[in-house]
Amino acid sequence: MGDKLEEEKLISRKEVYLDLVLAVFLIGAITMFFDENNTNDHFGWLFLIAFLLIRSLYDFIECIKEGMKKLAFVSLVLVIVASYFLITRSIEYLT
Repeated sequence: MGDKLEEEKLISRKEVYLDLVLAVFLIGAITMFFDENNTNDHFGWLFLIAFLLIRSLYDFIECIKEGMKKLAFVSLVLVIVASYFLITRSIEYLT
């Protein structure tokens, strides 16, 4: 009984940390979009793509655990697409 309670606390703690990280990326993206410096819009898009990447990666892991293979495949495709855009846009900004 105690092990189940500790496992639920761990899952709850993990979800809180994930939600906190996602909120930081989303608030950062909104802040970058609506500030007065137009050159920060690029960072706003990077934050938004990072948000989608982390959310899709988490969904992929959860779908694998629950045995939903088709949905896990869709999440994996989203992770790959988001990773591609994040990498290419980051390189484009650095050059």
